[in-house]
Amino acid sequence: MLAMWTCRARRAPTGGAAHLAEHRGQVLSRDVLLERVWGYEYVGDTRLVDAHIRRLRTKIEDDPAEPLILITVRGLGYRLVTP
Repeated sequence: MLAMWTCRARRAPTGGAAHLAEHRGQVLSRDVLLERVWGYEYVGDTRLVDAHIRRLRTKIEDDPAEPLILITVRGLGYRLVTP
């Protein structure tokens, strides 16, 4: 499944997938993703990241509503786990 995810993620329109893959197993906050992936500090609403995570889940998860690969860590951020 991860090999399929990696292949699909390369075609994803964001560098977020690559950054999550490089830091597999680590929790990355929205702020960290905004800064490292999009290259800027964002003072406003960070829901931009949530939208990209949702889109990415539709590409990598069997059931995006019940993610097993790209996990939300409530109050902290997101973590990519190796199945």
